[in-house]
Amino acid sequence: MIKKDKSPTSAHQLKLSPVEPGQIKPISLPEGDCPNLLEDNQFRSAGALMKAIADEALSWRQSLPKDFQPAILAILQGGVQIEVNSLAQVSFHGIKIEGTMGGSLCVMFAHQASVQMLCRAVEIKEKEPVRPIGFIWPDKKLEI
Repeated sequence: MIKKDKSPTSAHQLKLSPVEPGQIKPISLPEGDCPNLLEDNQFRSAGALMKAIADEALSWRQSLPKDFQPAILAILQGGVQIEVNSLAQVSFHGIKIEGTMGGSLCVMFAHQASVQMLCRAVEIKEKEPVRPIGFIWPDKKLEI
């Protein structure tokens, strides 16, 4: 608890009350519940980002009308836009984006923090086959 000293010479000084024994208790987790360094940082990986995007796109696909499918547009710094065919983790934070830009095939390597992903619904045309989006990270390959 903080108490304000009301003496005229120390109008702006604060005095701290002493902490009583047993007032502050340490937090401890049961044995085995503490993550190791890899587990602690795994949520920051590009693979974790792609898994989250894949899960959301798959969930969203199930709610779309039958004649629509999800499509992902990668937007990079500077406004570069790539229609995504596949995303792959190439390093802890790195992503390989394969797709098309302006009608041409392309591959972009980027840090995950420099890319925004726009998932949008596109109509499936009778003449065009369903175009799946590929997601690849260390322990899984998935097409949506």
